[in-house]
Amino acid sequence: MQSKSNFMKNEKMKRFFLLIMASVLLLACNKTEKSNFNISGNIKNASGEMIFLYKLIANKLAVIDSLQVEEDGEFAFSGRIEEIEFIEFGFPNSQDIISLLVSPNENIKVDADALNFLDTYSLSGSKDSELMQQLSRQMRKTAKIVDSLSSFYMQNQEIVEIDSMKKNLDKLYTLTIRRQYRFSTNFLKKNKNSLSTLWALYQHYADNQPVISLQRDFVYFAQADSILSKRYPNSKLVKNFHRTISKQKQQMANHRQQKRQIKIGMQAPELISKTPDKREIALSSLRGKYVLIDFWASWHKACQAENENFRQIYKKHKRKNKFEILQVSLDFLQQDWEEAIAKEKLNWLNVSDLKQWKSESAILYNVKAIPANFLVSPTGKILATNLYGKQLSQKLDSLMRLK
Repeated sequence: MQSKSNFMKNEKMKRFFLLIMASVLLLACNKTEKSNFNISGNIKNASGEMIFLYKLIANKLAVIDSLQVEEDGEFAFSGRIEEIEFIEFGFPNSQDIISLLVSPNENIKVDADALNFLDTYSLSGSKDSELMQQLSRQMRKTAKIVDSLSSFYMQNQEIVEIDSMKKNLDKLYTLTIRRQYRFSTNFLKKNKNSLSTLWALYQHYADNQPVISLQRDFVYFAQADSILSKRYPNSKLVKNFHRTISKQKQQMANHRQQKRQIKIGMQAPELISKTPDKREIALSSLRGKYVLIDFWASWHKACQAENENFRQIYKKHKRKNKFEILQVSLDFLQQDWEEAIAKEKLNWLNVSDLKQWKSESAILYNVKAIPANFLVSPTGKILATNLYGKQLSQKLDSLMRLK
C-alpha cells in the first residue's frame, strides 16, 4: 500500500511534470513567432534550478516559458508580446516572484541571489519594471514590520504589561501603515502615465487590507482610469480596469441619489410596483392625495402591530378621498403575502416584487430596516418619515385641516 508521504511526493511530481509540459508546448508555439522582448541575467546559488516565466491573464498567472539556470547562474528568456504586459518570473513552489512591466522591444537584465531572491535583485532596461521594483521593495518593508509586530504581540500575550505594550504596538502599526500610504499616494502622483500605477492601486499589506481603498481613495482610481484609458486605449488590462471603475462610479452615484431621496422636503422618487393581481401601481398616479408609503413584511411582528393603527387612520381619512396608503411588502412568497393581506384586512393599495431585501422599491428608498414609512404630500414631496401611532394620526389631522 502506498504511504501518504509517497503519494504526496508523486502528486507533486505529477503537477510539476504537467507544468513543465505546458510550458514546453507554450514555448514551442511562441517560438514560431519572432521574439520582441528579452529577459536575461545571472542568479547566484541557482545552478541547475528551474525558473518559470508567467503572464497575467484574466487576473491569474499563466506559465508562458521555463528554463534551467546554467551552471554559472546565467539565464535568458525571450518571447513576443503585442502590448505592454505584466510579466513575472521565479522558482516553482515559491512565493518569491519578481514582477516586471514589459514593453515590446525591451531587453531587460536581472541579477539576483537565489538565497534572498526578492531583496537582492537588481534590474535595468525597463523603466516601468524599475517602478515595479520600487513598489515591491517598499511593500516588503511594510509587510515585514506588520508581521513582526503581530508576531511579537501573539508571543507575549501572557505578559502582565501586555496592555501598555499593545498601545505602543498599535502606534507603531499605525505609523507604518501611514508611511506606506504616503509612499503609495506619492508614487501615484509622480507616475501617472505608467501602468505600474495599476499595481500600486491594488497592493495589500495584509490579507484584505489594501493600502489604497477603492471607496475611500476613489479619486486615485478615477485619475488612473482617465489617464491610462487615453494613453493605452487598446490595452486589455486598462479596458478591464475601466469597466471596474465605471461600475464603481455608477454605484457611488446610486448611493448619493438614495441619500438625497430620503431627505424631508425632497421630491419622492417614483415608485412603481405590482399588486397581487399583477396590476401596476405608480406613486405618481396618486398625486393630489397624501400618501403613506409603508414598508413591511407578513413575517414581521412589529409591522403586524402597526397595521391595527393604520386601519383606524385609513378608515378616518379615506372617506375624504385625500389620503391613501401604499404598502410595500418585502415578502418572498406570494401566498404568505396574500394571506396576510386578507387576514389583517389591509384594504388599501398593496404592492410587492417579492424580492425581500433586494426589493427595487426598498433599494430606491434606502430602506435598511422595517417597519419604515414615508409620508408624501399631494405634490409628491416627502413630508415626514417613520411616523406611527399618535404621531401619524396627529400629523394627518393637522394636514387635513390645513387643506
